[in-house]
Amino acid sequence: MGGDALSITEGVVSRIEHQPYAHSSFGLLASQIDAAINPGSSGEPGIVGGELVGVIMQGIPSAQSLGYMVPTPIIRHCLDGIASGNYPGFPSLEIIWQRMANPDLRTEHPMQLGQTGVLVNRTYPSSPADGKLLRGDVVLAVEDFRVANDGTVGFRSRERTSMSYVIQKHQVGGTMSVKILRDGDELTTPIELHTAEDSPRHRSVAGFASLGARWLCGVSALIYSAMHSPAANVL
Repeated sequence: MGGDALSITEGVVSRIEHQPYAHSSFGLLASQIDAAINPGSSGEPGIVGGELVGVIMQGIPSAQSLGYMVPTPIIRHCLDGIASGNYPGFPSLEIIWQRMANPDLRTEHPMQLGQTGVLVNRTYPSSPADGKLLRGDVVLAVEDFRVANDGTVGFRSRERTSMSYVIQKHQVGGTMSVKILRDGDELTTPIELHTAEDSPRHRSVAGFASLGARWLCGVSALIYSAMHSPAANVL
């Protein structure tokens, strides 16, 4: 837009956190930038010091100087999966969970003083969590990342993002550990991050979050598509 010659814009990275990707409405790590982004900019490189730091993907038409690029951890995950010869996408546990901000809810389940986590309300058939996590379990930690009552984990110094970040660091087919509270006892269970071919489209309802998605990666432009509810938080 605006001409045919090479166009270069400058900006800074304002924040790095999970955001819904416009091509899929699925939440992944994203870098917010204030450089000008116009229609047709998607797929262009973000460069710092001569090195690629991201791929431009979307902007917000109703806001000024507010856009997003795919950061290098997401690009690297995609390329590593492609290099393996079989890339099914980003894994998810495919569960529905609820925040534990209500003190009465924490007492009911029963959480000790200082414990934080999110409540499992449902696991979907054939999902990685099926048979591993049960309704009423409280997810306390994912791998070595402690889960807060709002479903976030520590990301960088003094920064937090969705606990999906920990799961999405893995490739489909990998294994990760989840610490849970079940009937007052702490348990750690390994979960194989396989894909469920008959996984349904999940929708968030009444403040709950749906955690299932199907992903494909387009090699050339790193553009994603998924079967996912736009309002859902993904784990």
